[in-house]
Amino acid sequence: MSKEKRYKCRHCLVICNGSPTSSTCGSIDCLLAEAMGYIGRSRKKDAKRKRKEWAKRKAELKEELGMEPRGNQDVLQRYINKIVRFIDKDLNCYVLPDYKTNGQPKQAGHVISRSNCSKLKYLLLNIHGESVFSNSNKTISDADKIKALMDRYTPSVEAALDWIKDNNEELSMNQEQRQEKANICKQILLELKNGSKISRREIDERIGIYRLPSKEIYNI
Repeated sequence: MSKEKRYKCRHCLVICNGSPTSSTCGSIDCLLAEAMGYIGRSRKKDAKRKRKEWAKRKAELKEELGMEPRGNQDVLQRYINKIVRFIDKDLNCYVLPDYKTNGQPKQAGHVISRSNCSKLKYLLLNIHGESVFSNSNKTISDADKIKALMDRYTPSVEAALDWIKDNNEELSMNQEQRQEKANICKQILLELKNGSKISRREIDERIGIYRLPSKEIYNI
């Protein structure tokens, strides 16, 4: 006659006879403890998944905003973003103008994302004051942002973006060249803070990175 199997309940440690199905003795207290343990493990697993998703999205946002690891930061993108935040500081988010930021500062958001067209990452026409919510919302496409920009300014901005994208090569500036352009941005930012009125086109012309279309198409 075979010997009956025995096991220990992992909660109350009582020795039980038979084949365990959930490593518990089957009492209500131990079954409840087992269920709570399962819920706790599920929550930890879900929290870990969400942390991974946020880490990935944060890396994407840093790429969009030109933020790189300390010691290797894109100084030109940083100063261009400062200019954008300053000239758009009194405007609502261009994508969601009715969104209530509750005092939260706007970000400098790319209309056509850097991942879709990195050559436009320094173009003032392509960067505008945007709420954190809009800038981090993956359901808002580049096409949605272009339409929002057209609604704010003029329908010609879409043609201007297309022209600049088609008539400029991929960027190939080294650190020294970016620093030279950043110095120009510093001077422009100082002039703006001292009360000068400078359009986006004028800023793009002074920085001198892009060939620009006629003023009939781009003059904001």
